[in-house]
Amino acid sequence: MGLLIYEDWRPKGLGFIYEINVLLDCRGQGIAKQLRRYAERYAVSLGCKSIGLKAYALDPSTDQGSLLAWYANEGYVPESAGSDRLRKTLIAKV
Repeated sequence: MGLLIYEDWRPKGLGFIYEINVLLDCRGQGIAKQLRRYAERYAVSLGCKSIGLKAYALDPSTDQGSLLAWYANEGYVPESAGSDRLRKTLIAKV
């Protein structure tokens, strides 16, 4: 149904999501959100302070603007103005 590729950049205090993809027939069910949240929790468990990604659509049916808005709604901000590289500060649960 879905795939998330994560890389541990712990020496930089960062986790990195290379890809999130959900099959077309399975979209709109919150699968990507669940995968992303799992990656965020995993990064926190490794001691990472933030998580980054490069937002890009894997298929032409996904609008880049909508994708960036989805990430922004989840707390991801561009690393610089107009950048498609995004980062989110993670807070460890006490």
